[in-house]
Amino acid sequence: ALFLQSETIQGRPTVNLYIWAAYKFCRKDPACYHMLQVGLHLAASLLLAFTCRQLGSRFGVSLATGVLFLMNVAHFRAVHWISCNGYVLALILGLCTVLMYHRGLETGRLKWIAGSLVAFAAAVFAHPAIVPIVLLCGILTWQKKKDITKTIIGLLPLTFTAVACIGFILVAYPDTPQIR
Repeated sequence: ALFLQSETIQGRPTVNLYIWAAYKFCRKDPACYHMLQVGLHLAASLLLAFTCRQLGSRFGVSLATGVLFLMNVAHFRAVHWISCNGYVLALILGLCTVLMYHRGLETGRLKWIAGSLVAFAAAVFAHPAIVPIVLLCGILTWQKKKDITKTIIGLLPLTFTAVACIGFILVAYPDTPQIR
């Protein structure tokens, strides 16, 4: 079982899946792993700029956001060490959550909200610290509906998803470092 071995990162099934896929792709080539990390980080930067633009920021502000994230020296570890890829994966999946949730609010189509729940679950399984992104979705809901009751009701699916995912981590990975 890929997700329950002691050699895997406990409590992070999305990261384990990424490491497995990276190994299948790169085998024992360290340069390949590094380039995958660089590509993942570049994708996160571009997605951040795209998300800002989709949420209404001007082009220059969106571009600057992505460039500043890309240049941030604090992300050296995420590019240099494969063990830190959970942060970047959580960001990418969290941004996908926001984009799909926003699209669902704009179009009223439930398929976008459902997609945001799947992306959010994968993001929480990459790193539980992404849970506060629910607050950003709350702000988006408030801006659209201007009603606190509708905002709270709109956030219930994301909140239940977060609770279910964290509950799963607690049960399936009782020795995970996040619990301590």
